[in-house]
Amino acid sequence: MRGVFFEDSFRFDSAPDPRPGFRKHSKFLDPSDFEVLRERADALIYKVPADINPQDFNEVYIGCRKYSVPLGVAQIN
Repeated sequence: MRGVFFEDSFRFDSAPDPRPGFRKHSKFLDPSDFEVLRERADALIYKVPADINPQDFNEVYIGCRKYSVPLGVAQIN
């Protein structure tokens, strides 16, 4: 399974319509957000859909789809 893993230390304050997704060189590439953020804290695993190749990106982020605003970004290791 290809996935995105948020560690136990993950914390996120509230925002409307938060979604995990991918960016490349600080640019969001639509439609790389793939699921509503299920929780605001603790370890989470999100399955990446088959039509999204995580190797095409260098950042994972939490973004607000409603307002098209990134809320948090991390480099992909």
